[in-house]
Amino acid sequence: MPKSILQVAVDLPYPPNDGGRLDVWNRLIAMKKLGHHVHLLIMQPTTALDADAFEHVTRNVDRLQIVPRLPLLQSLLSIAPTLAKRNTPLKHFQLSGPFDLVIAESEHVASVFDNPAVAGATHVLRMHNDEAAYMLSLAQSEHRIWKRLFFHFESIRYRRYAPAVWSTADRIWAISTKEYQNLISTQIDMKSKLRWLPPTLLPTHGEIARNPAPGSVLFVGNLRGPINQDALCWYLDHVHPHLLDQPDYHLIVAGNTTSRGRTDTRLDIVDRIKHTERCTLFADLPSLSHLYAQSSVFINPMQRGAGVKLKTVEAAAAGIPIVSTSVGNDGTGLLPSQHIRIADSGKEFVSTIEELLSDSATAEMMAVAASDFATNFYSPNALQTLITDATYLYNAA
Repeated sequence: MPKSILQVAVDLPYPPNDGGRLDVWNRLIAMKKLGHHVHLLIMQPTTALDADAFEHVTRNVDRLQIVPRLPLLQSLLSIAPTLAKRNTPLKHFQLSGPFDLVIAESEHVASVFDNPAVAGATHVLRMHNDEAAYMLSLAQSEHRIWKRLFFHFESIRYRRYAPAVWSTADRIWAISTKEYQNLISTQIDMKSKLRWLPPTLLPTHGEIARNPAPGSVLFVGNLRGPINQDALCWYLDHVHPHLLDQPDYHLIVAGNTTSRGRTDTRLDIVDRIKHTERCTLFADLPSLSHLYAQSSVFINPMQRGAGVKLKTVEAAAAGIPIVSTSVGNDGTGLLPSQHIRIADSGKEFVSTIEELLSDSATAEMMAVAASDFATNFYSPNALQTLITDATYLYNAA
C-alpha cells in the first residue's frame, strides 16, 4: 500500500555528486518507483538554486518545499552543532500532512521531529555517519587552523547532541555495517529501534558497455572535502610517482569543485592535479558512467572517514576492479580478495595496481563478483522492508 513520506534533507540532492546526496537521491527515486508519495523538504541554500537541478527534482517528487535557515552567526555559539541549530526553523515550518513516515536525513535536520504536523507519523533518522567521528576526521584532514578548531568543537557538540536525537526517533536506519554493529554493542537501549539499511543503488552504469583504456586509473571524490583532498594527496605522494614507469599508466580524477553552484577557485588540490604528470581532471560532471566504463582500475586511498564509502560501492556496481585502503572499504560489505583488493601502504598500493593492470582476467573476475554482490546487496528490496516495518508503528498507534 502506498505511504505518504516526508523526506527532509540538508540540501537539494541533485546532482548526486557526493556520497550523502547520492544516498538521499537514490532512495528518493526508489521510493517513488515503489509507489510511495514523497514530499521533500530542503534547507534554504545561500545562493540561487540551479534551475535545471531544481526542475529535475520536482519531476520526481510529489511536492518540494524550501525551509529558511537561521543566520550563521546566530548559530555558532549554540550548544547544539552549528548546522543543526541553523535548521531549527523546521520545528515551526507549516506542513500539510498527514504523513505515515518522516525521514530526517541525518541529525542535522532532526528538529523536524518537533514539528506538530508530524506528531502522528513514525520518526525515522537516517544515520549517514557517526557525526562526532566524522567531524573529528574532518579536523584531522584540515590544514587551516581555524577550520580544524571548528570541526573539533563540532565533534564535541555532536557527542552530546546525537544521542539526544537517537532517543527521540522511532527508528534509526544506519547506513554502515560497522557503525550499526558499534551502536548495537554500545547503545543497548537502542536495539529495538536500530535497523541497518544499506544505500540503495539504481541501475545506471550498465547503460554504457565497459571498454577500459589500458593503464587508466580512476579516482572519484568531492574535491572540496578535506578527507578526499587528503586521500588524493597521499596517493599523489606515495603511489603515483612509482607508476610512471608503466607506459600506459594515467590517473583520471573526477570530482565536484562547486559549492551551491559556484566553483571554488581556491582549491589547491585542483592546481596540483593540473600540474601533475599524466593526471587529468574532470570537474563537476553530471554523470560518471563513461569514466567508469573507460577506466581499468578504481582507487579509494582514503586515510580516514566515517560511514559507508559510497564511491567504493558505486565502483563495485559499475563493474570496475577496485584497490582501496581498509578505511575506504569500511561498511561496504565487500570482501577483500573476492570483491576488492586492500592496500594500506604506498608500496602495497603500487604493486596491487600493477598486478590488476597486467592481469586483466583476474581483475575482471573480481570486478564481476563485486558487481553481482553490490547489485543484490544494495537493491531497493531492503528499503521497502524497512518502510513496512516503520509504518507498522504508525498504524499500530
